Amino acid sequence: MFLNAFIITWRESLEALLVVGILLAWANTREDAARYRRVVLAGVAGGVLCAILVAAGAMLARETLSGDALDIFQIVLLFAAWGLLTQMILWMHSNAKSMGNELRERARSAGNAWGVALVAGLAVAREGIETVMFLFGAFLQARGQAWLELAGGMVAGLGLACLVAAVGVRGSRYLRLGWLFRASEVLLLAIASAMLATGIDRVLGRDWLTMLADPMWDAGAWLDDTHGLGGILASFAGYRAQPSWLWGICYVIYLAFIAWRLWPRREVVAK
Repeated sequence: MFLNAFIITWRESLEALLVVGILLAWANTREDAARYRRVVLAGVAGGVLCAILVAAGAMLARETLSGDALDIFQIVLLFAAWGLLTQMILWMHSNAKSMGNELRERARSAGNAWGVALVAGLAVAREGIETVMFLFGAFLQARGQAWLELAGGMVAGLGLACLVAAVGVRGSRYLRLGWLFRASEVLLLAIASAMLATGIDRVLGRDWLTMLADPMWDAGAWLDDTHGLGGILASFAGYRAQPSWLWGICYVIYLAFIAWRLWPRREVVAK
């Protein structure tokens, strides 16, 4: 739980902080720099407020629902977090290099100060809402336990993100952000796989798709998934010592899709 919360918070906070840093650096180039800085920060505050409202809504729904309705809500939210995390990995892979130029272009084309505030607010709100969804999905993986580990991972991840963003905005010669983004893709892919595995467990736990619930094999004697290295792999990457057929089918399809989307493509040059 600590590691998942740490990586999710670090990655999402890093992107949000880089967005804010890039927009503030752009604001400093304007004639009325102080006004534009205030506007950017106002947009950031609006984005943070939006993320807080989403978190409050998710917690309220969890406290209000009960029984089957709560179970189904958690399953839907878990798969939604998995889908959003996968989409973010794919977007990050194709757009990370051009993020700075894209944000500066959006700021220039916004037309007025409040347009810049909207750019900042939407960017921060997107990262904040994704963080809420991902952390809620990670929390559901622990079945409502390990709040202390979750909070510790969030604080540590935010602290590291602040440090990396400060260095990255001041000068790329000190830190290769591209390498960090590539490494974070692998780590987030592992977390997304763990969310998928937990969602599959929840589906089978409700006796849905029971014809695919039988285990394909039993590797518990070599690498048990309840403790030690197997337990770490189970919570962090979705490893199962006795994987169901549904787990196997979903993982093959998911990893094949990811490989297809991330595999480098060569452009065909017309002769």
